[in-house]
Amino acid sequence: MIEYWLSNWTILPVAISIATFASLMGIGGGILWAPYLILVEELEPKNAVMISFMIQFIGMGSATYRYFRNNMIYWRIAWGMLLPLIIGLSIGAFTSQKLAGGGQLSILLGFISLGVSLIFGFQTEKYDQTLNEDKKIMAPNWLKIQGNVFGFISGLLSIGSGDFIIPLLRGKLKIPMINAIGTALFLNFFVALCGSLFHFILSDNIESKFLYIFTFGATGVLIGGQLGPLLSKRFDESRLKELFVFVLLLIGLHLIYQVL
Repeated sequence: MIEYWLSNWTILPVAISIATFASLMGIGGGILWAPYLILVEELEPKNAVMISFMIQFIGMGSATYRYFRNNMIYWRIAWGMLLPLIIGLSIGAFTSQKLAGGGQLSILLGFISLGVSLIFGFQTEKYDQTLNEDKKIMAPNWLKIQGNVFGFISGLLSIGSGDFIIPLLRGKLKIPMINAIGTALFLNFFVALCGSLFHFILSDNIESKFLYIFTFGATGVLIGGQLGPLLSKRFDESRLKELFVFVLLLIGLHLIYQVL
């Protein structure tokens, strides 16, 4: 047992790096965790999705606390989006555990990453235009409807809802990027919590090594979840967007290349 713990210590720095980046950008982390667990730890895709959600729950909780303390969350939008996301999430988790194959999950993850990066990257907005800083605005109905779709994709692939919601909050509702990230992280926290529960209940293969991966991963994301919000203050609006788009683009291309 001791040998196994020592041989898997490298998960810790990986977890710190992933959580720092995820909390910096407002993405769920699953878009990084799922490929790592499949390619490096050699888990089945459906188990990788489950463990990814469990680790994200810890990391998103850590990051959400930091953004909550700094009053960076648009609460009415967050609460309005929560139920649609959870409904879609439950359907996606069932599909992932019972219906989808490993190759299908990986290539879907790649194409979704590419799609989000391109949509966000080609938005023709100007950063000097007036931003909406009214934190009492509510989630419009069109955003709630899309929340069902975002939740389904999250449950299927363990991708955080922030990957899809941030472009809409920033591009359509004109919310400042730092507040869009804080709101998305709050939603990612609940998505990870519910996703963990749904996948655990539906899973028919729980192995002891999952405990080791989760322990190292959870410890790392607790640290990284605090580092990301601190680093976000060092980036301006345009640079934060460029980093978000660039990383998602690279991840999408890599995943598709691995499958093909």
